[in-house]
Amino acid sequence: SLLAQESSARSMADAMHSTFGVWDVRALRHVMRLVIAALSHALVIPVMPVAVSSTVVKTLRKQPECKYLVDILQDGGALRSNIAAAKHLLLSKFLSQIIGWCEQPGDDFARTWALWLVLTLFHHEDVSAGKKQDSDSIFSFSDSADERHVLRRA
Repeated sequence: SLLAQESSARSMADAMHSTFGVWDVRALRHVMRLVIAALSHALVIPVMPVAVSSTVVKTLRKQPECKYLVDILQDGGALRSNIAAAKHLLLSKFLSQIIGWCEQPGDDFARTWALWLVLTLFHHEDVSAGKKQDSDSIFSFSDSADERHVLRRA
């Protein structure tokens, strides 16, 4: 839901950019968690056990304080967040910086997740796309998936 609003996604991108100013292992790991979560969500990679997912669904239905999140999800929030992540977070400049930082000696955690990032991107590569992307984004959504269409469908 954080990336479902364009302003929040821009703020997250600015925060990531400022994080890259000074090398810090804690900042690297925090940024990696954000990128891995966004990538997993965009590629529909299951990250939670089925029991946890079903508990989340039940809670969203029963708890009145979850109404805002339910409204976002019903209004195409998942697709909007993927588009915002592609525009502001899943950028090649961020990924190259993360992978470069992961080569610091002695940080096996970061090196392992950097390898996962690279292998996941290679595994999900769309070789049929063929055309060069105009932006720095590592994802391209179809022209029909822009926000106007998402809001109209909701």
